[in-house]
Amino acid sequence: MGLGGAQSMVVDLVELHDARFSPTVISLRDSILPQYGSRLHSAGVPYRSMSLTHRSLMGPLRLRRALADGKYDVLHAHLDFSNSAGILAALSLPQPRPAIVSQIHLDPKFQNSAAFRATARTIAPYVDSHLVATASLGKKVNATLQHRARRVETIGLGVDIERFKKCQTRSTSASCLRGGANRVIGYIGRLAPQKNIESLLRSMPDMLRAEPSTRLLIVGDGPDKASLEAACHSLGISAAVTFTGCVKDVTPVYEAIDVLVLPSWHEGFGLVLVEAMAMEVPIVATESTGIIDVVENGKTALLVPCDASHDMSQAILKLYDDKSLRQRLTTSGRQAAESKYSRHQMTHRIEELYDDVLSNRGR
Repeated sequence: MGLGGAQSMVVDLVELHDARFSPTVISLRDSILPQYGSRLHSAGVPYRSMSLTHRSLMGPLRLRRALADGKYDVLHAHLDFSNSAGILAALSLPQPRPAIVSQIHLDPKFQNSAAFRATARTIAPYVDSHLVATASLGKKVNATLQHRARRVETIGLGVDIERFKKCQTRSTSASCLRGGANRVIGYIGRLAPQKNIESLLRSMPDMLRAEPSTRLLIVGDGPDKASLEAACHSLGISAAVTFTGCVKDVTPVYEAIDVLVLPSWHEGFGLVLVEAMAMEVPIVATESTGIIDVVENGKTALLVPCDASHDMSQAILKLYDDKSLRQRLTTSGRQAAESKYSRHQMTHRIEELYDDVLSNRGR
């Protein structure tokens, strides 16, 4: 586990679970951010790390034993490793084994190896329900599984609407993040190839010509950090870009930035989009899988083609130049976040899915 929508989703589910359910969180690997561990503890939810690796020969047996000992009714698997090891371990149990919900967070065509996709297709008919956060991702999953899935359900992610609320005055932390700049643009997420952050970096020269004090905050960590820092150097924008690393509380970041940019090639959902809408921060994002289901071009965000740096810079500059446009986008965004993307709605709908798959098994 680490920073991301999948981890936020798991913790929200167990924090808000109905009294009919008794959840346990099992992480196959050791990495879990401290704030998630503390939230699980506060919720009184058992947490166990299996310390597994891809090369762990005893790992599948240990996982199978953990599932057997827990006598779980539902296994809700997240992310690639769990969606192979976890599901195979559950399928090896004698009946009555757990009902299986397989959560697909990203486009498997781009995210997974050919071997993983072949395994997913083989086990798909034995999974009670595949679950995705957006309809466009659901289409990609169905195609990858060659329509072998029993069912593919779509349930959007959610955020704590009360926590992500626009502040009338900037906090001290937000002011420090701005550093006195007139314009501050933000990216929040993993530093990984899927996110296409270099496209955002290439848009910075246009924005610096328009306003030399423009600053870009890149919040998060990941395997691309070194290459992104090198790209900043080659573009001559290092002085205007700040890499903050992972931040425990992102609300001051949203307070600090004028525009959120999500330049991804594809997303499973893009939880930062909902957080920004709830905080009334205008958004510029790409017209890609996942994103197009969460925000609407011209209504709750401005969307540009993938890897079109000039279009991206022009959209960002348009937001700075057009106050009425910013107001329309942020007002509609907050309304969309409140009406469609609360974590309470997400939890209720997923628990309804649990009830349904168990009912179909006569349990």
